[in-house]
Amino acid sequence: MLSITPLTPSAIEIVVDGPMTREDVSRVLAEIGAILDTVERLDILADVRGKPDIHPGLVLEELKHLPLVFRMIRAIDRVALIADEAWLRTAAKIEGKLIPGVTYEVYRREQSDQARDWLLRRTDDPHPA
Repeated sequence: MLSITPLTPSAIEIVVDGPMTREDVSRVLAEIGAILDTVERLDILADVRGKPDIHPGLVLEELKHLPLVFRMIRAIDRVALIADEAWLRTAAKIEGKLIPGVTYEVYRREQSDQARDWLLRRTDDPHPA
């Protein structure tokens, strides 16, 4: 399941919990497109719970919306990724280095409050001691 929740006018939370469908991907991308019609920059709190079910059909669905995906990438300011799986956190760190102009931070589940505080700009320190 894939869900999206507005946190502020320019910040959203995307939760991945269980299997995702093509319809989920299409719906969430449409919701993000509508948000991008109202803001210049967007912050994303991505919460990936458990082991995500990512299969080629989902990637193909995302490719159908490629102009929107590029628009979203250009608009992203901050991303805070919370993930249970270590391999996903590692992949996210690599992805964060490949996307210019995006500040990307990665968190374990027990750091969820830190992730949210940083994303919502309650702190400038993404990983306090």
